[in-house]
Amino acid sequence: AFGPFHTVGFNIGFASTEIEDVVGFDEPMDVTTIQLGGYIGYTKGALGIEGYVGGGSSDFGSARQITIGTFTDEVTAKWSGTHVNASLRAGYDLPISKRFFARPVISVDYLNLKEEGYQESGATGIALNVDGRTSRLGGATAMLNLGRFSDNGKTWFRPVVRIGYRNEFINNGIITDYGFVGLTERTQLENELFPTDAILVGFSIAAGSGYSSIGFDFDSDIRDGFIRHTGRLVVRLIF
Repeated sequence: AFGPFHTVGFNIGFASTEIEDVVGFDEPMDVTTIQLGGYIGYTKGALGIEGYVGGGSSDFGSARQITIGTFTDEVTAKWSGTHVNASLRAGYDLPISKRFFARPVISVDYLNLKEEGYQESGATGIALNVDGRTSRLGGATAMLNLGRFSDNGKTWFRPVVRIGYRNEFINNGIITDYGFVGLTERTQLENELFPTDAILVGFSIAAGSGYSSIGFDFDSDIRDGFIRHTGRLVVRLIF
């Protein structure tokens, strides 16, 4: 505990994300992320409020399928980026029985991501040379968690399944400057916006003690035109 807060700590996180284009024919884009952040928590009865600020780096990988008439080819790319993010979350514990519980949660979050420029590997005239860019995203989420909690006094174990809804109120288009490898002309492209509404489903498995915890999360973000799957491994140290 620190001041009015019941929990103060930091976490180290690793995430692997696959973004699948369900209406096209490109290979899924893969993203791996490492993050370090700090959090605080306040509890009053069954109500819990948590704040988090963090940052880290990501590695991206993509493969574009090129089809023009009878011509087909593939170009690939790898690039890196850095990010900062923050979130505020409030949840309320509702006991169902001695072991099982429900926890409705509402949250808001913000992400600022800076990607480095990169050059695709592939044939001249179809491979791209892309400048760096910055993305900003903010959203609100309502989630219902259902889980089981076991505690022997020294350690605890908690599996959880969840379903929810998300709306992104900061979801502006990103302007990308690019050109084709081997050519001098450059132009700009504004990306197609992701749908702002999403259905969320996922599960978590976590275990720990009064001083540390380790958990694995898997979530699917389902929207019109694409599905994003994210797996996270989170280690927390509590002070």
